[in-house]
Amino acid sequence: MPTANLQQDLIRQLGIDRLPSEKQQAVLTAMTEAVLKRLVVRVLEKLPENDRAEFEKTAKGRNAEKMTEFLKSKVPNFEEMATQEIAAFKKEMTETVNKLIS
Repeated sequence: MPTANLQQDLIRQLGIDRLPSEKQQAVLTAMTEAVLKRLVVRVLEKLPENDRAEFEKTAKGRNAEKMTEFLKSKVPNFEEMATQEIAAFKKEMTETVNKLIS
């Protein structure tokens, strides 16, 4: 999901760069998991019923590459959905941090 560039952008934008590197990684991991959960909810809404069992089996394997390929093959606009979820999450986190700082 998030690329290194997106992660670095989030680190700077949210002020996470002031944290020790191990805490930065923990925050990024939590944010990545949150985005993935949101994306899975959207995907399951679009995924045909007969493909859900296969999705669950693929997800249990915890192989991100296989899961991404599966989703790309079954959900026509998967990449667009992922981009939208990342952008929405980034915006929400930026707004939340800005409110906390103000």
